[in-house]
Amino acid sequence: MTVGINALSGPIPKELGNLVNLVSLALGSNNFNGTLPDELGKLTKLRQIYIDSNDFSGPLPSTLSQLKNLSVLWASDHNFTGEILDYLGSLTNLTELYTTAQNDILVAGRLLRWVGPEGRPGWKEEPADGLGRSGLRR
Repeated sequence: MTVGINALSGPIPKELGNLVNLVSLALGSNNFNGTLPDELGKLTKLRQIYIDSNDFSGPLPSTLSQLKNLSVLWASDHNFTGEILDYLGSLTNLTELYTTAQNDILVAGRLLRWVGPEGRPGWKEEPADGLGRSGLRR
């Protein structure tokens, strides 16, 4: 389901969790706000979720740990608080993670960190096992 780039606003309804056959959820580039509903954890067939460029706040729900088929998670340009939860490391199919959290990107199992602006800006590869310790704060 794709509703990106539509200037939609308001909270995400918890009833979205009833769409249990979704494999892709693209909510990016809108004006959604509030916290993500725990019911997103019911979307166990989900492979891709794009929640970037919205006004979400609060922590990522721990129920996302149930999304074992998830391979793509884009969560940049947000107002999330807390830390990238340790369970993200247990999502063994996750190959692409994009957050503004310390400017980390996980691509094909490689964690890349933006280093800059001091010195020469650029991407530096780091061990992906540090995901549980990266903060989600901007």
